[in-house]
Amino acid sequence: MKNIVTLGIILSGIAICAIMTDAKKESVCEISFYYGDVELKGKGEDKWEEVDLDQPVYEGDAVKTMEDSRAELTLIEGSAIRIDENSTFNITTLAREEDKIETKTELVMGRIWSNVKKLATGSKLEMGSPVAVAAVRGTVYRMDVAQDKSTNLKVYEGEVAVSNVPIEKGEIKKPGVERPTEVAGPREVEGPKEVSMEEWIVIVRAQMEIHIAPDGKYRMRKFDLVEDAKDEWVAWNKERDKK
Repeated sequence: MKNIVTLGIILSGIAICAIMTDAKKESVCEISFYYGDVELKGKGEDKWEEVDLDQPVYEGDAVKTMEDSRAELTLIEGSAIRIDENSTFNITTLAREEDKIETKTELVMGRIWSNVKKLATGSKLEMGSPVAVAAVRGTVYRMDVAQDKSTNLKVYEGEVAVSNVPIEKGEIKKPGVERPTEVAGPREVEGPKEVSMEEWIVIVRAQMEIHIAPDGKYRMRKFDLVEDAKDEWVAWNKERDKK
């Protein structure tokens, strides 16, 4: 009888641990659409696996699309991130605390389209590239990263704060420095003039685009919505947004 009781306690403990593990791994993001060859690599893993529809996506996962392939990730609050062909996309942070969701991602190479719903107070979504970080609340924009790491971002609705270093609560943190360097606040750079500074943060508004070179220099300008709409990638995303 004693052995049976002991076994029961052990099994109960295993069950509780499993429940706790599942709770800790609660997903707030999933693969909501894909076609072609799309693969996912879990955190700490070396092998890429084919994705499944409605597959949960966790912190530390990476998604890769091959030629003639696309994928869509949807967050629990409704925001959608779409990944074009020949792209590599990392989910660096994906955490939920009650109604607050913190999402930090990185587009290593390729193209993404992001339709971000108005986030709850305290929630945040950041999209990084090798040379910049874009912080948003409720907006529609696209980001392209070329092989040389240069980054181009176009805003269709709302506005995006773009910086060459991580953005945290309106401050810019220097790598390797404990205290953040305070800045006066976001500002917009008018026209196509190229700017080079050690640290910068700008607001990119609707119908504006910013191009950041591999060396950190950037320029901003307006773009033609009519011409831009001729891009098949843009047209496809606008149709998906309607749905």
